[in-house]
Amino acid sequence: MMTFEEFVNSGSRNAWVKEPGRLELYVRVSLPTTGTDYDLANMVCRSPGKGSLTNFLDKYEPKHTFMIENVMNVRLRDYFVRRGYVVIDGMGFGFGSYVLKDQG
Repeated sequence: MMTFEEFVNSGSRNAWVKEPGRLELYVRVSLPTTGTDYDLANMVCRSPGKGSLTNFLDKYEPKHTFMIENVMNVRLRDYFVRRGYVVIDGMGFGFGSYVLKDQG
């Protein structure tokens, strides 16, 4: 399984990627209508609560924008809001999807 950085450089449209901290993400190149670079469509963390997702976002948010799809976990919903993400439920992307608000 490739890393997110390898995925970005691969030219693939979607793939499962593996990041440090036992974090696995299903990522896709975003549709132009989202205004983001990549969709984080599914995530599995084999060691939750250890900072794996935070480390991933801290590393890649400065270079890329993400839409996080269908967040069902209340703890994660609150986490994304604290990071500056806003819900986009009304845009047809499914329940509990988030994008990072404009930092401009």
